[in-house]
Amino acid sequence: MARMTTARRERLVKRRERCVEQLEKLNDLLDMMTSSDVQSYTIGSRNLSRYKSVGEVLAAIEQVEKRIDEIDAALAGHRRKAVAVVIRDV
Repeated sequence: MARMTTARRERLVKRRERCVEQLEKLNDLLDMMTSSDVQSYTIGSRNLSRYKSVGEVLAAIEQVEKRIDEIDAALAGHRRKAVAVVIRDV
């Protein structure tokens, strides 16, 4: 197996740190959303305040966690494997 260059390792570490920060923000948002229901509509002055749906936030959290796992695997030296085969009709 080829060794990872230090530049690539540094990029992966920085990317992982950004993902962890993003995950923390998403978890804070989820906590805030579940602790209070904010939906305010005003037609006269056209004010609208609402949160994203909880499902969208959970999906974003899942996606970031998956990205962190992929970065951890890359840092550990594991290579990506083929997940699916696409059969084409010739």
